[in-house]
Amino acid sequence: MQFYFLSIVINMLAGVILAGDYLAQRLPWMRTLLPELSSRSSGVTIGAITAGIGVLKLFVLADQMQIAVVGDLLPALAGIALGGVLISVALNAEAGDAEGGAERPVHTSKEGSSHVVVADGTAEKAVRLAAGYRTPAGLAGIAVALLHFLFPGSLIL
Repeated sequence: MQFYFLSIVINMLAGVILAGDYLAQRLPWMRTLLPELSSRSSGVTIGAITAGIGVLKLFVLADQMQIAVVGDLLPALAGIALGGVLISVALNAEAGDAEGGAERPVHTSKEGSSHVVVADGTAEKAVRLAAGYRTPAGLAGIAVALLHFLFPGSLIL
């Protein structure tokens, strides 16, 4: 029962952090809460906890009457996804602050005559993709947490 409640709370918290900008526009009282939760260390910590709870939720049954794995599939997948997006957004913000907001480094060739720009890797593309979908992912995480709370006995939730 505690693990079930922990899953709901952590998915809701991660969703609120990810969709914080959108929610602050709609709900002005959230502007006081969000600066504390949107720091880099909070993002990485809560993201790791959310992803860890999501992975554990795949294997730990909240109720003995449910089917293994399928019983909490949607909250587990939401936790893994929210944790991954939250960690990537937090680490991307950290890397952007470390570079001072500068553009990507440009290297010169051996003679110094032509500029060579470092190509984007798969990891950088994935981080940019996750950052682009942070608000929809956060709102989906909030919806999954609310549905999981309201319908605890459903098969997929």
